[in-house]
Amino acid sequence: MAHITSSLLLLIITWFLPVLSAEALILKARPGDDVTLSCQAPDVDIEAAEWSRADLKKEEYVFLYRDRHTDSIKQHQSFKNRVELKDKEMKNGDLSVILKNVKKEDSGTYECRFKTENVESNITEAKPTSTIKLEVVDPDTGS
Repeated sequence: MAHITSSLLLLIITWFLPVLSAEALILKARPGDDVTLSCQAPDVDIEAAEWSRADLKKEEYVFLYRDRHTDSIKQHQSFKNRVELKDKEMKNGDLSVILKNVKKEDSGTYECRFKTENVESNITEAKPTSTIKLEVVDPDTGS
């Protein structure tokens, strides 16, 4: 058992990590705040990383990284120039993004997914690695 190969270990981590972190984290912010949407993947070669929101069209997204750069072609208009990787090198599997200058319309459930170089699947078919429910609340009423 001590001779588990690194590829088998990677497969186990990639398969079970999303299951273990499937519960949504609730994050509250006020309009104008910058928030960090946290997502942690195994420290592997990431081919693609995607942040999406349930109420967006399937072909639109909050943030997409692929081919070693940020891809903003199908990014939803309301997120353009407001979302960036917290760590541009994604060290240690950190796929967290910063959403700048949040507004009430940003409230919703965000999901982070990733794809490694050795996995033959579409990123949108992967189970979410992180799910965050963002609530942008009015500072006067707290709701």
